[in-house]
Amino acid sequence: MKNIEDFYWDKKNLLVEGGGGIAGFTHASHPCVLKLGGNQVILIFSMRNSQNHSFIFTCLAEIKNKKITVLEPPKLALEPGMKGTFDSEGLLSCCVVNIAPEESYLYYSGWNNLTDNLWICDTGLAVINHVDHSIRRKFQGPIMARDRHNPYFAAGTSIMRDGSRWRSWYNSGISWSQNSDGSWKPLYGIHYAESKDGIDWNYYPGQIIPFKDQHEHSFGRPTVVNWWGTYLMWFSCRGANNCPLYRIGFAQSNDGLVWTRNDGKSGIEISSNSDKFDSESIAYPYPFEHDGIYYMLYNGNNYGKTGFGYAVLEAR
Repeated sequence: MKNIEDFYWDKKNLLVEGGGGIAGFTHASHPCVLKLGGNQVILIFSMRNSQNHSFIFTCLAEIKNKKITVLEPPKLALEPGMKGTFDSEGLLSCCVVNIAPEESYLYYSGWNNLTDNLWICDTGLAVINHVDHSIRRKFQGPIMARDRHNPYFAAGTSIMRDGSRWRSWYNSGISWSQNSDGSWKPLYGIHYAESKDGIDWNYYPGQIIPFKDQHEHSFGRPTVVNWWGTYLMWFSCRGANNCPLYRIGFAQSNDGLVWTRNDGKSGIEISSNSDKFDSESIAYPYPFEHDGIYYMLYNGNNYGKTGFGYAVLEAR
């Protein structure tokens, strides 16, 4: 078994700039990957319109010799839902799970804004066609949502087929607290759920990754992989040590249930060069393997305003 502390993430290039060159859109965030076969993949990510509503876009890319090359401009794949639905004000792409030779599930977070700048972010499910690269909703409503187990929201950001089980490491809201200036701050953490079909979920109580200190308040988009016989999780975190900007944290587990957090093993930090897209923050990591090489897609500054890039796992 390999030890993650013997490796680091070697940063490569910016892949998609904020807005992707598409008129009327900004940001490019929450990237994930669909493997098509050979060296071709589809990059799936979210971009915002002038109303700050996120849409899901895709573009074809090639992965070869530790290099990811974008082959086409972004294409609109999925728009926000109908007025009043759980995803009517934005879509954040989360993860891809293959279900058939030419189909995969895309799990995404649907966004609703409330009064006082509060929000709800529940989990939707779409189906990706590998042939024409289209994406369509499987349901109009969410498959994970606020309920008696998750009173604020349930954003299923990392879902895996693990033997006969479907497993989700997801963000669940804990509370909102009012700041001295009258604004509201969310508190949310990483929780766990299981399913027999990837649609109906049984929730396990309790937060599985502890907050680092009393100031940490948000875990953004955890992604779990099973490499070398160990469950590894990279996630965004902010607030610890009074740092308001996202950093990428890390935890590992033997069973996917009991986790040991050690952010020092994440293997990735913000860039020291102020001209880089990730000089202030790093967020929304998406690690994946291709042809025996390990990659990570991740966001830089300002929640995707500067776009997303990638890194390759290398021995120290």
